[in-house]
Amino acid sequence: MILYALLFTVLFERKSRRSDGEMHPHVPFVGFVAPILPPGPCGFCGKLKKAHASRSRNEFFLRTPVMRGLAGVISLLFFLMAPLPSRAEEKILSFSSAATVHEDSSLEVREDIAVNVEGRRIQRGIYRDFPTKYRDSTGRAVAIGFSVKSALLGGREVPYSVRSIADGVRIYLGDPNRRAPPGRQTYTLVYVVTGALGFFDEHDELYWNVTGNDWAFAIDEARFSLSLPGGARPTALEFFTGWRGARGQDAQQLPDGSVVTTEPLPPGEGLTVVYAWPKGLASPPEEPFLRTFFSRYHAHFLVALPLLLLFVYLLLWLRWGKDPPMPVIIPLFSPSRDRTPGFLRYVSRMGMAPHISFRPVREGVL
Repeated sequence: MILYALLFTVLFERKSRRSDGEMHPHVPFVGFVAPILPPGPCGFCGKLKKAHASRSRNEFFLRTPVMRGLAGVISLLFFLMAPLPSRAEEKILSFSSAATVHEDSSLEVREDIAVNVEGRRIQRGIYRDFPTKYRDSTGRAVAIGFSVKSALLGGREVPYSVRSIADGVRIYLGDPNRRAPPGRQTYTLVYVVTGALGFFDEHDELYWNVTGNDWAFAIDEARFSLSLPGGARPTALEFFTGWRGARGQDAQQLPDGSVVTTEPLPPGEGLTVVYAWPKGLASPPEEPFLRTFFSRYHAHFLVALPLLLLFVYLLLWLRWGKDPPMPVIIPLFSPSRDRTPGFLRYVSRMGMAPHISFRPVREGVL
């Protein structure tokens, strides 16, 4: 369409020699090509027709400014109607996660997240939400440890930061002072978690949300693989796709034991896997004493708590609840030494007595 616009906007004039040797301006090009007349039956007729065609074209283009303005309007219309090149969609092209179970029951995870950066929502990098607080199938509150080992962009170290959110942490990948490079970019996050494995009577397992369900972008493909100590292989595998709690099956198991999705995951959907293996490959972590005590004796503690509080309050009352014995207090009164009785009576009654009157006293006469 740009070529068409240029053809409609380029106006040129050139000199060409006529058959009779005179010079005349050539027909300006304004969007169509003048017809080429076939040669006539004779030279004279051909000259007449050629001259007639030349005069007709020159008379048609006598109003050159008008035609140039018309050509500009047509060019503008073609330019506005031409479809603009559409920008690619920002999304996660590939989410590849590889986890390794260590003998101390810690889990090391490496995530390679390939995204298409267009500078709209992904400007300086991406962030990854990781839950560290949740409740298991029995309703027990579980808190797992989380620590970042490294963060890369295209194989090179990239700044990152970890911030707390409501139920976990949020990891920001990217330099906050620079814009992310456009196009396909691969962010790599390596972290270690503790307390993520489940230990049961007959087997141990990993119930793992591979991608999370908080992405605002679609995921074209998600992949997960697990490595066990000593090269052991899992005895059971399940996987689910979709929203949180959904049990979709848009994935498949590969011969090497890894799992890959078969359909793109829309925003808000993710991949969850469940691996089981024989006991003894990883030792369970030592739980704190208080957690172990309350998990075993929480019912007894709830019954004994009121009695315990009553006993404590009784001891406090015996020690500080009663007032100490006090001696008998006898009030003692004494007259004031620097005030007269009349003044004190006046102060007590706030005035003179009404029945007292003063009479003038003459010398010798009352």
